[in-house]
Amino acid sequence: MKSTDSLEQHVQQFKAQQPSDVMTQAAMARLQARLSAEPMAESPHLGLWQQINQWIKRSVRIPTWQVGGSLATVGLIALLYLGGGASHPAFAEVVEKLKQISTLQYTGTMYSNGQATMKLRVYYQAPSLVRTEFSPAMDNLDGPATINLMDTASGKGLILMPGPMMALPFDFGHQDSPEDDPLYWLEALKQYQGEVVTRDGGLIDGQATTLYRIEQSGVRTSIWAANDSQWPLKVIVTASGEKDQEVFKLEADLTFNQPLSPELFDFSAPGYHVGQPD
Repeated sequence: MKSTDSLEQHVQQFKAQQPSDVMTQAAMARLQARLSAEPMAESPHLGLWQQINQWIKRSVRIPTWQVGGSLATVGLIALLYLGGGASHPAFAEVVEKLKQISTLQYTGTMYSNGQATMKLRVYYQAPSLVRTEFSPAMDNLDGPATINLMDTASGKGLILMPGPMMALPFDFGHQDSPEDDPLYWLEALKQYQGEVVTRDGGLIDGQATTLYRIEQSGVRTSIWAANDSQWPLKVIVTASGEKDQEVFKLEADLTFNQPLSPELFDFSAPGYHVGQPD
């Protein structure tokens, strides 16, 4: 699969809608500062965030706080795809289900230092199409999201900015490192052979669940799977910094194998003006 070397965002539409530019800038700045902190840079997985941040700054001239927002989105994807599975018998059934997926959708919220910073909606069409919609996690802010389209088979991507109706194509590298793959978590769940913590997960949408939890390189991934179907319903991913302080959290609801409209992955971008990065 492929690297997400080229993820960035344009947030001009946020300025026209947000209650406070300062609030958005502060939230992005806090997250970027945390991602750049030394304890996180020591992790071989989280170090990818700094690499992506450097690419964004080198490739596209956008304000620093917008880079922070892009980094947050990439950080979210990198963290989510660093999860794993295990050899627990019941969990093996969950892994087997994941081998059969045709589509995946999730909606979630990303937090930095306990503060909600970004809302995410992600669509995956097997085997290679990914669509990510993201917007600031602010109350009463329901404007158009910035959208990233990626085809991991071809290494082609497109950033869509519904506010100004601009589209920005990009290429991302063909690398074999699983940490650079936006869908790596699926493969990791199939292959992971370490310990897994299991416990009663309670009820989610009226369904009894089991909680499966694994931890790798300071990244903890928890998945709640329905007991009757073994399909995952929810995921929480957290990362800790100094003194085990939680500096990152993603909480998302998962849906599998629902039909997705081909228009979600339309790289022709009808109605958009197509530009190029500087």
